[in-house]
Parts: sequence; structure tokens; C-alpha cells
Amino acid sequence: MITYRLPDGRISTMRRAEATNSRMIGDARVTYGPDDPEYAKLDAFLRLREAEDAAYEAENTL
Repeated sequence: MITYRLPDGRISTMRRAEATNSRMIGDARVTYGPDDPEYAKLDAFLRLREAEDAAYEAENTL
């Protein structure tokens, strides 16, 4: 999942648009703010990924 936090705190991610017959229409970049219900889930995902990246960097620093 290509997801990242913008400098203003909002979260940007890719979403796929599909027709009712499951054919892909296209991809779009969607931005979520703290008032969006999807924001909490994406925020938790990013915090976990940031913690994993920090742990990896700490273990693999020369």
C-alpha cells in the first residue's frame, strides 16, 4: 500500500476505482483528514510502519 503522511498531518493513499462487474476503472490518490472515519485505520498503519522502520534502522546502523 502506497500510503504516507503529508506535512499538515493528513494521510494520502492510493485507491482503486472498480465498476460493479469488478472491472478496473482506474487508480486515484485520496487524502484523508482526522475527521474522516478511514483516518484512524490509516494512522495506525503508518505508526506501526514507522516503528518497524525505526527498529530496523537501529539494528542495522553501522
